[in-house]
Amino acid sequence: MTEQPIQALHHIGVAVRSLDEALPKWTEGFGLRLESVDEVPTEKVKVAVLKAGDTRVELLEPTSEDSPIAKFLDKRGPGIHATVMGFAMGLIIWAWLELSYLMGYITGPVKRPATASMTLPQ
Repeated sequence: MTEQPIQALHHIGVAVRSLDEALPKWTEGFGLRLESVDEVPTEKVKVAVLKAGDTRVELLEPTSEDSPIAKFLDKRGPGIHATVMGFAMGLIIWAWLELSYLMGYITGPVKRPATASMTLPQ
């Protein structure tokens, strides 16, 4: 039997209008543990990282009216913005893409820094 390609649900991104209003629902109501709150200026978003077992829940609050999260909220309202799966081959694929990018074989969008709390799944 071969290994399952999807190993886990890495994180869920949830668009919210206000972290101050949403956090109590997720921490007190659902019992999730708050890991960190970071601002990502390049994405015009503030991110609250919560833990639900091995899965992360990222609450995303826009910091600008023209941010992708603000546009999402205007169009769809608060709710799930993204789900990210952990793949068995994910690290190998990431390394191959990084090496290809560094060697000039592929080009892509501008690289942006991630928040300090963003890590690869164990």
